[in-house]
Amino acid sequence: MRKLCEEVFGEENYAGDIVWKNSSKNDQSYVSIQHEYILCFVKNKQANNGLWQEKKEGLEDIYQAFDKFKNEHGEDWKAIHKKALSWYKEFPESNPIYSHKHYSWMDKKGVYFPADISGPNFGQYRYDVIHPVTKKVCKEPASGWRFPEETMKQRIADNLVHFGDDENTIPNNKTYLKDTEFQSLTSIKYRDGRVASKKLISLLGGNYFTNPKDHEVLMQLFKAINLNNDDLVLDYFSGSGTVGQALSELNNEDNYNRKFILVQIPESIIETSDAYIAGYKKISNITIERNKRVIEKIIEENKSKSLDLFKAENEELSGLGFKVFKLVKSNFPRVEFAPDIEKTDEENIELFKKYVAEKEAQLITMFNRDDLITEILLKNGFNLNYKVEKQGQFTKNDIYLATDGEKETFICLDNSLETETVNYFKTHINTKFICLERALDTTKKYNLKLAMGNLFHAF
Repeated sequence: MRKLCEEVFGEENYAGDIVWKNSSKNDQSYVSIQHEYILCFVKNKQANNGLWQEKKEGLEDIYQAFDKFKNEHGEDWKAIHKKALSWYKEFPESNPIYSHKHYSWMDKKGVYFPADISGPNFGQYRYDVIHPVTKKVCKEPASGWRFPEETMKQRIADNLVHFGDDENTIPNNKTYLKDTEFQSLTSIKYRDGRVASKKLISLLGGNYFTNPKDHEVLMQLFKAINLNNDDLVLDYFSGSGTVGQALSELNNEDNYNRKFILVQIPESIIETSDAYIAGYKKISNITIERNKRVIEKIIEENKSKSLDLFKAENEELSGLGFKVFKLVKSNFPRVEFAPDIEKTDEENIELFKKYVAEKEAQLITMFNRDDLITEILLKNGFNLNYKVEKQGQFTKNDIYLATDGEKETFICLDNSLETETVNYFKTHINTKFICLERALDTTKKYNLKLAMGNLFHAF
């Protein structure tokens, strides 16, 4: 996988591996495989700031605890420190809160821990530091101080240095929790690999997909790489559609509007499997159904918040839903007519007219309006997230307005474009208009092209 990614992105754009411990079972013959590895590449390191960070866990609990201690002890910082040490011991070492136990002090600026203040270069900065209470020279680190003397004086004045009870304790540098809330991506916290399977079984009502990705792990990754509002995520090997669930739930969590494209070939499912018996004939059927149920679940959860689901302005429900596209033959097939060399030109012309009439009849009687609109819009450069709304001001033809947030066009699929409609677009030439070629005679087509120019297009 790494070799493949290096070919695609270039080995210079390798960003690193993330280790995910997802098993604690001793179920292998020689070595128990307990880790997954997430390979990270970027498109261009020169254009990427590399600020992939995740917020440390347990911070809100720590802040709440220290607020409580402050309410109990006021500004008696030593009493708060003693209470904090006792509180941290209540948690097992596996708890994220316990890993922050060195943040056991507090002052008016917040929770902090006394960090090493010794110099990185032996003996570079040596000078006397006076203890603020005893007024005596403090014990100095063996390698000297971390900061130049003037910087140290300023930090002491700003209350950024932690002093011991007397001069016999080496002072420390205050490192505040609020300044260290984020850390670079390193590893995924332990999550049993079976959790994702159990959650998908619960969502779909049966065991229909083997070893799905964990959507909560993906949510953690998406947060860390700073996916912004309106960002687009492509999963070109989608499987059960985990990326769609992760982004839908993440959008619901922070009211963003991130988008996704999931690609899954309609691979057949074994006919004897539970999934096939339940009605899932293709893997892509599972992809679609999973994300439908995720959307339904989010809507139900929002109902419990007493939201008015029928008001379009509800930001909590904006961006919900998705479209499904399948690779199919064009509604505008290639001309496959070939003249018969044993017939005359006149006979071949008649055969060609008959061929065209049959194809037009198929297009009239067999086409699906939504499918045809999709193909026409894609051929005109519209994004897949377009919306179509019928326009009531037109009475002679069915006219729709299609928009994708960047472009818009009027579109009509009627077999004949009435004169009233033609006259409207001859005088409203600021918006693009698309119709079928067969809906126009030569005069109407000429008049529209003359009035609208490149904003008019006939298929």
